[in-house]
Amino acid sequence: MFDVYSEVERGNGMTEEESLKQKAIELEESFKFREALELYKACEGALTIEDGSLMRYAKLLFEFQEFQKAKQVLEKIILNYRYVNKELFQMLAEVYEHLGMDEKALVIYRKLGEKRKVVELENEQNFLRPNQRYVSRFMELFAGREDVFAIQTESGYYPVRRALTEADVIEHFTGKKTIGIYVLRSDDTVRFAAFDVDVKKGALGIVEKVLYDCQEVAKQLLRALEIEGLIAYPEFSGNKGYHIWLFFETPISAYKVKLVLEKIAAQVTLPENVKIEVFPKQAQTNGGLGNLIKAPLGVHRKTGKRCVFLSPQFEEIEQQMDFLLQIRKNSADVLKKLFHEYSTESGVDNQGGSQEKSSTPTGQENSPEKMCGRSKRTPKIDEITKKELRRRIAQENNPTLLAACSCTVISQIIQKIEKVAYIDDFEEMILVRTFKYLPNGTEILERLLKKTINYSTERFKTLLAQSGEVPISCEEIKKQVLTLDLALDLSKCTCKFTQPLNTPLNYLSPDAYLQYIDEKSLALKLIEKLQEKATLELEIRNLKALLASKMNDEIRTDTFVVRKSENGEIEIKFC
Repeated sequence: MFDVYSEVERGNGMTEEESLKQKAIELEESFKFREALELYKACEGALTIEDGSLMRYAKLLFEFQEFQKAKQVLEKIILNYRYVNKELFQMLAEVYEHLGMDEKALVIYRKLGEKRKVVELENEQNFLRPNQRYVSRFMELFAGREDVFAIQTESGYYPVRRALTEADVIEHFTGKKTIGIYVLRSDDTVRFAAFDVDVKKGALGIVEKVLYDCQEVAKQLLRALEIEGLIAYPEFSGNKGYHIWLFFETPISAYKVKLVLEKIAAQVTLPENVKIEVFPKQAQTNGGLGNLIKAPLGVHRKTGKRCVFLSPQFEEIEQQMDFLLQIRKNSADVLKKLFHEYSTESGVDNQGGSQEKSSTPTGQENSPEKMCGRSKRTPKIDEITKKELRRRIAQENNPTLLAACSCTVISQIIQKIEKVAYIDDFEEMILVRTFKYLPNGTEILERLLKKTINYSTERFKTLLAQSGEVPISCEEIKKQVLTLDLALDLSKCTCKFTQPLNTPLNYLSPDAYLQYIDEKSLALKLIEKLQEKATLELEIRNLKALLASKMNDEIRTDTFVVRKSENGEIEIKFC
């Protein structure tokens, strides 16, 4: 034990405590932090705000995780001396967190404007003290086997042969235990299904790369499900992978769900280190329990990480419990149509299983797919002739549905609004710079964007003001989608129009929108493009000059030949 007195030289008119304080500061500045802390404790009465010694003491207590004592000292500085310092406030909030005093920590974080920490703590409070709505919703969504569930341990799962209770769910949220759900119900139906995207056992490679591959596979699955008209929600599994969840309004025969999900999984390109598992894994229980899957919002027992829902961009949802209340279920009709399509392709017998009640979710009766007469499974481009597409468009007079029928990008954005109530900033701008040029464009946009969770009147006005006076072109859409790496499929974005401007508006109002374009704005747009052209031409000239200075012989490929002419200029010929 460090002897606080043997090292202190007294004298020079100092009191014993003042000498200790001076020695403590010297030790701290010599990076002997533990010894300095012991001296600060011995002379605590002499520490002051004026010379900074009290703050030094508080910081060392915090760094050595003596949180109870750090709390006393920090409160003394802030509450008694009224010393306002952001760093100390932040430190006190963290001390409160470590001591489980979340309410006090929240007060400070709100004052400091620490939004991320506020959300994080509010989330944790919801987990630790969940209200009845969250518990009931969880039990409704994850309604698996009625008479048994499982509990995860570090070494695996063990079954609990009784019905899941509200108390079990609360303990799952608080992290006291982690629940596994047997997907198959006793009558061989399911109320939910999932894809488990995970790293293969024994997979080699850099961890970050493997995790990236898992995420890319999960994104492919989400896109495939969206194309099929199925609503799905990604979740971080707590370890190295992701779950993609689907929920159903009524129980559906497991064999139908299993076939559809397996067909969708087969469409995904898999890296060698990644695997996909489909739940339900079995079509029937056959006297057993079938496979289980870990329920979300709990804590993974091996990693200690909480399993949280993610946005379509794979960012953590801020309010996890509130998000649970927003989850939408899939209609049995959608799944049955997909089963019929896939089973016909595969020659599977479309018989047997439990009978499901037909139902359609609110707002789906007039979905773009139904109004356009499309199957939920998007046909290949050669399955619909342009003549047929034009016929469908001509018969439709609702601009929103018309756009969804014609422009593949707008269709995806509208579907995203309907499914997850959220779109990216540029996706918003695509809609604004398309629909605002229609006679009732503002009303159409307001109706659409009001369905998103981040809508506000002020935000809507700002979007309109920032959108400019020239409609968005197909070229701009494609360029920005690629630049921003948005999850929009451009494979069918091949439309060409005879009108002067290549824009989705040509589907809606081939000429009428022109009257809403301001000629000055059009002129400014032209100048902007000419400037871009001039910059590009200058860059091309410079590259040619550089190539000419280095080139001795011609360069030949399968697609072009580059040679230097007699007068030293670069000539390019495309094969």
